[in-house]
Parts: sequence; C-alpha cells; structure tokens
Amino acid sequence: SDKAEEIVGTNPTDPDTDNDGLLDGGEIRGGTNPLDGRPVSSGVLATGDTPGRALDVCITGEIAIVADNTAGVAVFSLQNGINPTLIAQVDTPGNAVAVACDGNFVAVADSATGLAIVDVADPANARLIHQVAFADVASAVATSGGVAYVALGPGGLAVVDLANGVELDRLTD
Repeated sequence: SDKAEEIVGTNPTDPDTDNDGLLDGGEIRGGTNPLDGRPVSSGVLATGDTPGRALDVCITGEIAIVADNTAGVAVFSLQNGINPTLIAQVDTPGNAVAVACDGNFVAVADSATGLAIVDVADPANARLIHQVAFADVASAVATSGGVAYVALGPGGLAVVDLANGVELDRLTD
C-alpha cells in the first residue's frame, strides 16, 4: 500500500525504487533492501580489461587494484557502480601475482623481485614507493594494520612495514 511505501521510504509510483531489477515488495518479502541500489544478479557483475593477465584483486575505498602479472598492477575506479574504469597502471619490477590493500597502500607479491609497495592515496597517480627484495620468491601477501605479511618460497614469511618498506621480522619453516 502507499502507506507501507511511505513507512519504508520507497516511491509509491515506482515499483522498483532503486532500479535494481527487483520489485520493492519482493525485496521486502525477501529480506533485502529496496533502497540500496545494488544489482540483484548473481555471477559476474562487471569486467574491466587490463594490459596483463589478472591474477588477484583487492579493494580499498572506491578503487580496485588488480595483480596484473607482467604488467604490474592495474588501478580501477569503482565510482561508476558496475562499470569499473582503468585509471592507472603501475609497472612493478617483477610479476605481480597477488595484492593486498591496507588504506592507501597496496602490497604486491612481485614473484622473484620480492614485495612491491604501491601508494594509492591519489589513485590516478598511483606509484611504486618501495621494493623489498628477498632471497625467496614472494607468492602471496596479506595486510593488517600497516603491515604486510609476505609468503616466501617453501615455508617462509616476511613481515614488512608498508609505510617505510622495512622488514620487521622473518619466520622460516
């Protein structure tokens, strides 16, 4: 009813207030938000081409960073909803195989060249700020609290400060 629409905040003259492809009443009955504007389709919602081979992705704020193998990392703006726009490409010395986001920093597992740290404070002008070399191949990375945890070779882990690129600790198997 119009009264129910008024209570919920939906538009009584538009059966799909947020234009996401699902009727407001169906969203209410299904327990979803008729005002969130999120598409209801499942599966791939959007794609964006990169110069290299996309291997991993992380998201921080309204940008997505793609580990783009031999092409370094690709930076996409997500401001246009389901239409990501490539806004920067940062070449890294090695092959970017994994990425992890932490605020304005992106930690890049850069294969044989170690850990690349990219500053994305100004996404369109993203830039490489540190390269940390290791004796073993960097194959995976995770971040938390300004620190990168880099999986190295067979059974190693390096702990690196993202702001200054200093290795804080090393664990070996």
